[in-house]
Amino acid sequence: MRGSRAAVVVWIAKWGAVGGAAFLAGYALVSARPAAANSEGPLPGFTGGFGEPTCHACHFDAPEEPAAGELVLSGVPDAYRPGAEYAVTVTVRDRRLERAGFQLSARFAGDGGAAGRQAGRLLAARPREERREGSGAEPRIAIVEHRQPSVLYARQTRAGSEPTAVQEAAWTVTWIAPEEPAGPVLFHAAANAANDDDSELGDVIHLATATSRPAAGGEPKP
Repeated sequence: MRGSRAAVVVWIAKWGAVGGAAFLAGYALVSARPAAANSEGPLPGFTGGFGEPTCHACHFDAPEEPAAGELVLSGVPDAYRPGAEYAVTVTVRDRRLERAGFQLSARFAGDGGAAGRQAGRLLAARPREERREGSGAEPRIAIVEHRQPSVLYARQTRAGSEPTAVQEAAWTVTWIAPEEPAGPVLFHAAANAANDDDSELGDVIHLATATSRPAAGGEPKP
């Protein structure tokens, strides 16, 4: 939060050198924590799905999934068709939001061998937009690959950390459903409603999940 360094000085003045030294040691430890959901984009593997931590691992001083605010996943189909393209939108709303970040994954659910594996593809934009030339705008979304087996994570860029409305931020990712369905697909999303003070303090983490199942009869893509 803003003014945290000034608060350190006041605390030391009140409690003296010994107490101040102990406090500084703890403060340095907290300050050295990696900002897993900073404005540059979080490290992959923080959606909360399949045993992963969430952004709360670093942005730890506010309650996870507070009553105020919400994270909404829209556009996830109830039933997907092999190879079909869907626009999935992640929207976080919170009265404390001054800047925001997110991470999204799509993996096969269930207990079989495919569980936890990448389901289809995530794209930062629709394919025709990716091919468009001459656009000088910085992308708002990036796709990163992580772990073995490989999993794709969509996340914001610095440009994408700006709110899209008052107390709200939204990002739209293209999901291309798997060509060979291996069962239901589980989407995990985590979002940071940040206070824009360049620290891990005072930020609020929201979580959301959604499930899409193969269409009856394994309909071919259109």
